[in-house]
Amino acid sequence: MKFSFAVVASLFFAAQAVALPAELKDAEASNAAHGCPNGNRATPLYRAFNPSVTDHFYTTNAVEVRNARGYQQEGQAGRVFSRQESSTIPFYRLYNPSNANHFYTTNQWEADNAANTLGYNREGVAGYVFGAHICGSVPLYRLYQAGSVDHFYTTNQWEADNAANTLGYTREGVAGYILQ
Repeated sequence: MKFSFAVVASLFFAAQAVALPAELKDAEASNAAHGCPNGNRATPLYRAFNPSVTDHFYTTNAVEVRNARGYQQEGQAGRVFSRQESSTIPFYRLYNPSNANHFYTTNQWEADNAANTLGYNREGVAGYVFGAHICGSVPLYRLYQAGSVDHFYTTNQWEADNAANTLGYTREGVAGYILQ
């Protein structure tokens, strides 16, 4: 009797250890249905700001952000993928040396136009983001200030509202969707 009880008890506890709550199972099923990549492979998207030229800068390279002259580190904007994963699209990075502006977009035509007609240099892909609100992602809002020629990106709705309502930025929609 003691042996049977011990075996049953250990099987019960083993089953409890691998059982997932219903909401986690639902989230996993939803992620699988959308072809969601493993979020553990996402990397930080660092954010920095240079007040002397009014430019926001975003990169997944921690060394690059630390060594960016004149830029103050502002933490992480969120997390993106450094390689293309299921359901992600490129987040192109461009820079205009004549007005010291970094510009990021998921739109290939927009990137081509900025490079071919607006004086921007292509700097590759900053990371890979989602093109839709899937996989637990959040919107990365895009704003632009014409006076200083600065593009600003944030996942924080209050920060986007503040930039638009008090700092003279114009809302340009959602640049893409990233992980928090």
